[in-house]
Amino acid sequence: MGRGKILVVASILGSILNALYTGESHAQKIPDQAHRICVPCSGWRGSDIFARVVQSIIEKEKLTSHSIAVVNRAGGNGAIAFGYVAQKKGDPHYWLTATSSFLVTPQITKSKLNYKDFTALANLAYDDFLVVVRGDSPIRA
Repeated sequence: MGRGKILVVASILGSILNALYTGESHAQKIPDQAHRICVPCSGWRGSDIFARVVQSIIEKEKLTSHSIAVVNRAGGNGAIAFGYVAQKKGDPHYWLTATSSFLVTPQITKSKLNYKDFTALANLAYDDFLVVVRGDSPIRA
């Protein structure tokens, strides 16, 4: 994804942030605090790097007056991060980056959470996936 597309996505996320703070009722209910982008892997992996790029663009372009922190919660094929953010239900300061593990984790772990427990804000990137078989397999496309 090129810098221009990332800037557009970051602008959308900044608009979502600012929308949370418009109007008197929101300002009274939501304390001024940092937003946290929770990444379900350790540092310096693809999702972590991407979250930090989005974070830096939002801050550099001053798309919100609130600071943004990237928080790594690795483990359980994403289940640790999903559970961490799910505990913050109703708190708009916690975001989650999700990859394909977001759909697969409930299938292969004891996690009771699935995509229905979260609200999607934006699709930032697409991953291509292939299903393959051995070359000598009778299965053909």
